[in-house]
Amino acid sequence: LDVDCTGVLCFAASDAGNALLKAAFEEREATKTYLAVVDGPGDLQKRGGVLRAPVAGAPAETAYDIVKSTREGTVVECRPKTGRTHQIRAHLAGAGCPLRGDARYGCGVDRQAN
Repeated sequence: LDVDCTGVLCFAASDAGNALLKAAFEEREATKTYLAVVDGPGDLQKRGGVLRAPVAGAPAETAYDIVKSTREGTVVECRPKTGRTHQIRAHLAGAGCPLRGDARYGCGVDRQAN
């Protein structure tokens, strides 16, 4: 997991279960969905869409939907199609709506996808 981010680790209780999990991730059958709280809607479309931009020099794609938007911020459901480090953080910052409290991509300190 990235520093300053939360997530889930998945473990199998048996070798057979591990093989099934491994295959699901390798074959991209496992879906990963994240909720992000961002500052403003930025350039995100209200109906949702797909963000496509290289991350660390590699192609990356994140599908998203707006869950709720208020003056205080926007809740965005993100579904990465590729698995690049910092992908969601970089894509949302690139769309003008960095993760709330993200010192790396949100405050202009380092907005590059390293």
